[in-house]
Amino acid sequence: MSGCPFLRNDFEYDFRKLSLEGNEEDKSQAGVNKASKGGLIYGNYLHLEKILNAQELQSELKGNKIHDEHLFIITHQAYELWFKQILWELDSVCEIFQNGHAKNESEEKEEQMAEFHKQKEVLLLLFDEKRHEHLLSKGERRLSYRALQGALMIYFYREEPRFQVAFQLLTSLMEIDTLMTKWRYNHVCLVHRMLGTKAGTGGSSGYQYLRSTVSDRYKVFVDLFNLSTFLIPRHWIPKMNPITRKFLYTTEYCDSSYFSSEESD
Repeated sequence: MSGCPFLRNDFEYDFRKLSLEGNEEDKSQAGVNKASKGGLIYGNYLHLEKILNAQELQSELKGNKIHDEHLFIITHQAYELWFKQILWELDSVCEIFQNGHAKNESEEKEEQMAEFHKQKEVLLLLFDEKRHEHLLSKGERRLSYRALQGALMIYFYREEPRFQVAFQLLTSLMEIDTLMTKWRYNHVCLVHRMLGTKAGTGGSSGYQYLRSTVSDRYKVFVDLFNLSTFLIPRHWIPKMNPITRKFLYTTEYCDSSYFSSEESD
């Protein structure tokens, strides 16, 4: 015999007490029926009658209803609705790009501001000789303060006849540095292919050491490569001062007595 009192019906409860007695109203159902006031009903809003009755089984029409066909229709109808949502979103994105660029996110703005402050600091170095000398002592600069400004002036006004030869000289110096870097890189690839990561024949670390020589640290004229950082659109470059322009074309850069008579011949 079970020891459960509910199984033995020791406790009985009159569930009829749960029903409302007399004319007592169910206050839980009190409220405004929006459907009767012209409101929008859930089923009408989603057109559930059309959606739920859109499954027409061909097997049922032929007298042999197959349940898997109903699953097939429901699944693919759901896929088609998701595809419609994707196309709707793509059309919205295309419309946004056609009307104008999308607004940048906060992270993109922070990155742009960080890049702006970085470029600002770089430009300020051009006008701070003490900071330039400090970077020169640390090995982060190669050219002197005046030499860097002169090279930048040549870059800005390279179309001036007086600066064309100087600009070609700066370009040739960068070509020398580029060819040296290419030679080092080819040598690194050769050593890596022949020795792998073993020690070098001269007692060095081999490939690991040679790979480090390809960096900008070993470029002699790295400052000339970095001049492009300071370049600005041509229409922003101010016209050369007439006095400076006249000075370039009238000043003797080398004394005529510098050359011997034999060399002049």
